[in-house]
Amino acid sequence: MAVWLITGASRGLGKHLVLEALAKGDQVVAISRNGITGIGEHPDLLDLKVDLTQADAVNAAIGSAVQRFGRLDTVINNAGRGLLGAIEEASDAEVQAVFDLNFKAVLNVLRATLPVLRAQRLGNVVNISSLAGVSGAASWGVYSASKFALEGLSEALAKETAALGIKVLIVEPGILRTDFLEDQSLLVSETVIHDYDNSAGAARRGVSDNRGNQPGDPRQAALRILEQVSAGLPEDGFASRLILGSDAGRVIGAKLALLNRQIAETTPLAGSIDLAVASA
Repeated sequence: MAVWLITGASRGLGKHLVLEALAKGDQVVAISRNGITGIGEHPDLLDLKVDLTQADAVNAAIGSAVQRFGRLDTVINNAGRGLLGAIEEASDAEVQAVFDLNFKAVLNVLRATLPVLRAQRLGNVVNISSLAGVSGAASWGVYSASKFALEGLSEALAKETAALGIKVLIVEPGILRTDFLEDQSLLVSETVIHDYDNSAGAARRGVSDNRGNQPGDPRQAALRILEQVSAGLPEDGFASRLILGSDAGRVIGAKLALLNRQIAETTPLAGSIDLAVASA
């Protein structure tokens, strides 16, 4: 019986992860701001209301989790929010709100859970990124920046913790049919600059059409994540990746093709800036 700690557990992908982990007979620490509804009492569920941006609150929650279940096997950093708007339109407060939850909260959770995983010399960290964590799109620049930061953090973490028995998985979903595009999860920049009408503006207008029409099934995404972790992550010291959704596969594939082309074009110049090494 594995113990899963899942943030952003009250709705969307997070709630599906909780439900499917419980269904397979595992124990779950569910962390969200307002708690889970529609599940009721469950002997293998610890439902905690926590503001993840507050380190003291996170530390207390992890203490309660370990006291209840004795250990943690997998930590899933799922909580997050988006910001829709051109980069120039984003206010300091809007940017801060996104980075506080998408990045700072992950740091808070890691700082609180890594001592537990280190002591066990065993565990997994799963960080939920996005196709936007690989390829930036107009109107999603700040959100992409937060997910790019999460991916860099995850890659470094895998190298730091490999010798301690802790493995890292980066999940890069496409657009899932959740309430991520609703007001409780998606900020929209208050400032509107009409010069961006054909780029960021077009994306703003398209959000209402996309609500309820997102292509990805969050339950299937949750199942794939649980299956990947349960099967055992590689012990090669590198972060693993799980791309979910045909849209994510398409966008990430196009980005990799572009990078490969740019690398081929610029590699001949790479050594041209090296300082000459004096002969002995």
